[in-house]
Amino acid sequence: MRELIEESLVLSTAYVSLDSSWSVLSWSEKAESLLGFRADDVVGKSFKIFFRGDLFDKIQQCVHLNYPAFKSEMLTSSGDTMKVFFHVLNEQTFLLYGSDHIRNAPSFYVSHVQRESKRTFAVLRYGLLHVLSCGKRMTINQIAHAAHINWKTVEKHLTYLIGKKLVEEVFSSEYVRIFEMTKQGLGELERFQREYGASRGG
Repeated sequence: MRELIEESLVLSTAYVSLDSSWSVLSWSEKAESLLGFRADDVVGKSFKIFFRGDLFDKIQQCVHLNYPAFKSEMLTSSGDTMKVFFHVLNEQTFLLYGSDHIRNAPSFYVSHVQRESKRTFAVLRYGLLHVLSCGKRMTINQIAHAAHINWKTVEKHLTYLIGKKLVEEVFSSEYVRIFEMTKQGLGELERFQREYGASRGG
């Protein structure tokens, strides 16, 4: 049933599919209408051309962390930027909704995004633990850069993780704070990966 629903969405919604190197494989007519680029002009090119700054890196990070839905900004053919909502069907296929067209998204998709938004904190914290799982001691700025998350948000969630004894602050001064993941944090990361992975597969 889920496959039938997704096939219907692909036929009626802007979508893009990519190859393993993140080059465009297919570009639907709805995507042409949304962003103004013709398929002939973008197929075979890197998906990175549609993003400014480090937004492309953040898109890859969201996919890597199994975000089912997220929003970003994409370049249009006129050179402007447009807020776009991404619905991830798999690592190579996205459904795209412009901010002015999200009302046209199927109600089940909107409710899906609403449900997933409740998991935002959990996913953010998983992202921080994932960065720290390399075993290195890191500053807030280093964690923020690696996780593609605003440093103030990182600081807020590190406070929570320290309270849960999942992360330890190993050095603190007026100018710098350094953190590392605890053994308990590693166990929590593994538990989250199992549970969140199972929920995604369901």
